[in-house]
Amino acid sequence: MEYKEHCLNLGKLIAMLHNLEFALRGFLCKRNSDNEPAVDLKSVHEGDWIEVNSFTNYDTLCELIGKFNRAVEDSNPNLLIDTSVVKLRDALAHGRIAGEASSCPLTLLKFGRPKKEKLQVLAEAVMNLAWFKDNLILVQKQLIKVVDASNSLGMKIMEWV
Repeated sequence: MEYKEHCLNLGKLIAMLHNLEFALRGFLCKRNSDNEPAVDLKSVHEGDWIEVNSFTNYDTLCELIGKFNRAVEDSNPNLLIDTSVVKLRDALAHGRIAGEASSCPLTLLKFGRPKKEKLQVLAEAVMNLAWFKDNLILVQKQLIKVVDASNSLGMKIMEWV
């Protein structure tokens, strides 16, 4: 794999993770719309103070998945989100990419907090084509579950909330 292909695949994966979070927030926002303030996201600007709801809150991806899974576990247990996407997202967001200059595949490493001058390697992945393909499929499957859950409830989540 060439470096350009690595960058394109990395961009696709990050975009899919953003889509998954958007869908989870959209689902939770629509589901909780009777109990939460509405926020017109098209009209917010940097510096504005807005209401907190399921779309604007500070929940992590792990918390969002937990809320979604609790919402569907009884009625649609086949739609439970695989929490391994959290480890993937965290590694991409907080990890280090190592390798020889302009040589692929590169290696993704995520380190834990230091303890007594040492730290643990929490994740290691060789970012080759198979790794990208597997993870793109994993995230896409989770996104489809959120869309399926919202469709079963008559929600349109893949639009501005």
